[in-house]
Amino acid sequence: MSRKSVEPPKIELNKSIFAAEYKPEIIFFKLMNSAAEAFPEYKDWQTNALSFTLHDYIHRCSVVISSGKFTYSQDSNDDNMEEKNIEKVIDSLPEALKLSSYNRLGYRRKYLIPVKMTFNELVTILNIKLYSQKPELTKILPSNIDDLLYRFFASDGDFRYRITVGPVEKKEIPQNIAFNQDLHLNPENRDDDYRSIIDKYPDVSVFIDFDIYRKEDSIPREEISLFWKEAKKRTHEFATNMRDYLFSK
Repeated sequence: MSRKSVEPPKIELNKSIFAAEYKPEIIFFKLMNSAAEAFPEYKDWQTNALSFTLHDYIHRCSVVISSGKFTYSQDSNDDNMEEKNIEKVIDSLPEALKLSSYNRLGYRRKYLIPVKMTFNELVTILNIKLYSQKPELTKILPSNIDDLLYRFFASDGDFRYRITVGPVEKKEIPQNIAFNQDLHLNPENRDDDYRSIIDKYPDVSVFIDFDIYRKEDSIPREEISLFWKEAKKRTHEFATNMRDYLFSK
């Protein structure tokens, strides 16, 4: 008799950030305004002496350009929009700012994996899957594990990682996702919109925060596109493989 395969829980993207850091130069202050003109699709903007910020309330995304860093951020699960917007940023800004190299390139995603179980049941699964169950260790620990957090720092060639995996209840999600209310929600109805967003968070889920980056004295300008493509691939693979591992029999 064949057994029915069980669909794994769905992975939900909640936040993406791409950032490039570089040595500040005086000329950047002169170039920032013209660099920002390449992004007319962002209908709202603000500026000060140190940065130029463009943001889009409808699509919940933003670009920040400063003398030492540019950043793209979105609070959305739209993967196609993320790809299109980040590609435009890395195609336009290095040329507009006359950059020759970077000190750091980073890509970060935050996911939720909603589950149909209690928080305690999820803690039990993650404890078994992520931590040693050797009797020598388990007899040292208290009998009941009420909560846990799996966090590690790693490296692989030029890539470095900061990764967090853990169970979360609905009330914990806002502080972990850190939705950018100021730039991604219209102030006219910001409170109501944010309340609607947090009301839709799942009651129990796995939280994944995957931060991959390169940090060196001088990363050649042309390597930003290679970094972005590889970082996106590795991030997607980690989230998918971790989900499959956690909920496999």
